[in-house]
This record gives sequence, structure tokens and C-alpha cells, in this order.
Amino acid sequence: EYEQARKTMLQLFPQLQYYAAVNSQKGSKNNALVFAKAYVDMAMMPQFADMHLEKSADYATMTYFIASNYYNNKDYANAAVYLDRYLAINEPKNRTTVFLFLAKAYENLRQTDKQLEVIKNGLAESPTDNNLLAMGINLCMENGWYQDAERYIQMALLARPNDAKLMSLQGQCYEAQGQYERAVGIYEILAQSQKTLNIYKHYALNLFNCATQHQQSNQDVTKQYLTRAIPILQQVVASDPTSVQYNTALGLAYLYTDRYDDMSEVNNRLHSLGAPEVGVTNVSGSLAAMSSD
Repeated sequence: EYEQARKTMLQLFPQLQYYAAVNSQKGSKNNALVFAKAYVDMAMMPQFADMHLEKSADYATMTYFIASNYYNNKDYANAAVYLDRYLAINEPKNRTTVFLFLAKAYENLRQTDKQLEVIKNGLAESPTDNNLLAMGINLCMENGWYQDAERYIQMALLARPNDAKLMSLQGQCYEAQGQYERAVGIYEILAQSQKTLNIYKHYALNLFNCATQHQQSNQDVTKQYLTRAIPILQQVVASDPTSVQYNTALGLAYLYTDRYDDMSEVNNRLHSLGAPEVGVTNVSGSLAAMSSD
């Protein structure tokens, strides 16, 4: 009975594909999906593993059809099953697109670990795909996976070596990992052409944090970094005069470089903002690292 059932199903197999196509041509999408799903699912059954039904000429097309329908209907869990199936049969067509939509399906399902795995696999096959790279960079930056983000940024920079947005993201990766001197190198270049408040903020922040890293070991180097930071901090404060963080950093830079009159001006602003003033009596003797606001 088992063998007879198996034989009957094998006879039905091509008919399932045929009626999926017929219903699709007639505009009966729901019926087409029922037949296509039966066709694709049958090849996935362990009872037919030795038959390799997935090698049938229309199998990849039917699998893509099912996945697309589920995705368009926002049924991302089922879409992921059939997108993954499409990749598993090693169909050479549309693979980069399938990787991208599978990653998006996992994004919608909030399964970030699976999303990252799909991006990694997709980039292993298509290392220059901008969509996968952008998704990988954004995902890693959002989740604090800075080493992975840095790797994807480097891959993207191979194609766009002077891209300001990519370079800024690279600087943010260094910054988040406490590699302030490397971040300074990035933002110093960007500040020459991208004269924006955001770039100046990151540039000033990393110069200031370089100073904090050297304070215990080399006061001269600390002062050098603070001296470099002062004109950048001044530009930030000029554009964002109500920023307590950057006014405080500027005041501390003046304090540690013995510019007390300038420090008094900053203290007047801090006082008007209702923030603690900078002064010899209210600093611990150690600069505290700034964080991005």
C-alpha cells in the first residue's frame, strides 16, 4: 500500500505543476498557490528524497512563486521557509534577490541572528551587492556588532572609496570601540569637505577622548589633543549653543590648556543653561570620556 501510494503521488506530481500554471494564467492566485505548494512540498517530503524531484524544470519557478506570494501578503514566516528552500536547491538565478528578501523577512520577524546569517551567506556569494551591504551595515550598527559592521563597511568602500557616509559610519565604529585615534583620522578627512555639525561633533568628541586616554601617561599629548579639539568644539558650540555636553567639553579644554578667561565665558553659558560650571574646584583631576549624543 505504501509503494502504491508513493507511485500514485509521483504520477500526480507533474499535474500539480500544470494546474498551478493554469490557475495562475486564469488569475486564480489562491488556487494556483494551493497546487504550487503541493508541488513544492512533495519534493520536500523525506519519502521522496531519493527521487530529487527538486531538479524538475519548473521547481525553482514554483518555489519562487510561493515565496513571493507569502512575502507580498506579509506572511513572512512562510515566505522565509520557501525563500530558504529556493536557496537550498542551488538554483543559480535570482539568488542575490532571494537572499535580500529572506533577510528582509527575518527583519520583519525580528529574528536578527537569522537575518545576519542570511546577509553573511548572501555576501559570500555576492560581495559587492550594495543592498545586502547596506542592510548588513545598518543591522550591525543598530545592534552594536561593530566588528561585523566594520567588515561590511570596508567591503563597501572598495567600490566607493571616498563615500562620505560610509567613512562616517567607519568612524562611528572606531568611536564605539574606543579606537578614538583611528576615528580622529577619519573625521579629520571628512571635516575638510563635509562641513556639517554632525561631522564636527564626532571630530571634536574623538579628539577630546584621545586626550582622556593619554592624560595619565602623557600630559603633553593630552594638551596637544585638547588644543586641536578647541577650534572644532568652538564651531560645534557656535552652531549648537545650548549643548551642555559640548560647552562643558570646551570649558574643560580651556581649563587644561590654561585659557581661564575663555573658560569663564563658557561658564557663563553653562550657568545660563542651568548646568554645572567648569572650574578647578569641581573637577576630579581626570577628564571623563565623552559619549555621542
